[in-house]
Amino acid sequence: MAEKLYYDDNLFYLNEIIASLDDALRLDIDSDLFLDKFVEDIMFVESILDRLYLALKENELLIRRAEYLRRIMRSKHVFADLLSGIMSGESALGQNLYPFFPKFRELINEQREHINEIRGLLSSPASALQPEDMVSQEEFRILLEDTSENM
Repeated sequence: MAEKLYYDDNLFYLNEIIASLDDALRLDIDSDLFLDKFVEDIMFVESILDRLYLALKENELLIRRAEYLRRIMRSKHVFADLLSGIMSGESALGQNLYPFFPKFRELINEQREHINEIRGLLSSPASALQPEDMVSQEEFRILLEDTSENM
């Protein structure tokens, strides 16, 4: 994965893809033409959401981490709602996705597990004690080590 992730832009674009998928469900599009691409996009969104979430989960020193965790939690919630909407079978495209419903159920459960994990991370004492805009003691230590090594 890239050394520097641009969470703002990545999450914005991912949310646009989710909105586009939701729009496709509302339209009466031909499933013969769009079904494969629709499923491919769902799997892409799931993959990128997971990668971003894991990167955020591991990067405890990220300055705006809590904000990004909240945003990815919202994205995961919207994605799970999209999958639930597909499984309701109300759209023409959704009715043709029946063979994928077991996988979609699995993805919904995974998103909900991650949402609960994020809530736990956000409510943990460590995140409550450190305001996002302040530099932590650990960050000071890292910054000072880098400075003393360069002299």
